[in-house]
Amino acid sequence: MPRRIVLVALCAAVWGCAVPRDQASFSVGPTGKDSSETFVSSQELLVAGLVSESLTFGSKGRLFDSEVRLRRALYLAPENSSIAFNLAVVLGQQGNYEESIALLEKLRMRQGNQPRILIALADVHSSKGDFYKARDYLKTAYAAFHSAGNFAQAALVARSISNLAFASGHEQESLCYSYEALSLAPAAQQLGWHASIMVGLNLYSQAGQFTDEQIVAAPALGAGPQVHYARALAKGAVSDLPAALKEIEMAQDLVTQDPELTPEINAVWFLVRRALPLEAEMEQVERDALEESYKQMYPDVMRLKEKPTYSMLRWPPIFHALLDKVQPGEYEM
Repeated sequence: MPRRIVLVALCAAVWGCAVPRDQASFSVGPTGKDSSETFVSSQELLVAGLVSESLTFGSKGRLFDSEVRLRRALYLAPENSSIAFNLAVVLGQQGNYEESIALLEKLRMRQGNQPRILIALADVHSSKGDFYKARDYLKTAYAAFHSAGNFAQAALVARSISNLAFASGHEQESLCYSYEALSLAPAAQQLGWHASIMVGLNLYSQAGQFTDEQIVAAPALGAGPQVHYARALAKGAVSDLPAALKEIEMAQDLVTQDPELTPEINAVWFLVRRALPLEAEMEQVERDALEESYKQMYPDVMRLKEKPTYSMLRWPPIFHALLDKVQPGEYEM
């Protein structure tokens, strides 16, 4: 699950004037002339500029530069909770977990169990490898969203709890929260995620049967690459490779809905297609096209072989065995 920096930018607009060097504030009127109404202070402008710069640096991945500016902004505006929150997020992304947690806990004491603070704390603890604490924070956030009737957000948090529970070996809890996420926000993506959890728990036939029933009841649930990807894994797990090939090709047709899945879907297609014997009646032009497809998808396969993704933990053994057979240099472009 990749993380994005959330930074709050403060904006100020000034027409026809300059910031006085020797005053804490200055005034502008409707025509640009001085008036008695204070519009903005020079310190506020400085804070706004620092936060704006931190946003720019953060969006470019320059986290240290973003951190430096947020620290200066927080020094000038120590009560600004948005700056403190964003500094905590940046620190957590840099691996400075303890300071990040300290800032977030301080905000929590001041503001209570706000879901965004709880989710940020869960994110930091998860990055540390402390899945138990991360799950506890997420469960509190889940309860807050659910009690407020925000079922869309509750479903997303339930999905995160399911993933953490799976990673820490709590299989029944993972399955329970996964089903809860699907129930709260029925969608093709949620059905695919739930099916992949079932596959990861070796419930291969149940995954196929469950998705069949869901799609019959609501056909739109089958219109997503995640569902067909999970079904391909389930079919392959019981050695029904022709059916797995059909499902993964359907996933390829829909993968633009979830581009992040492209490498894994391509890799599964590569492994399944390569494991199937070629049809005797296949013409040479088709064989050449197939060979070209292998060459195009080979880089994705090797990248996953060298650095498996988190979701590959749910792959059935047959796919890991097929991946092990792929050797460096087989399909160089």
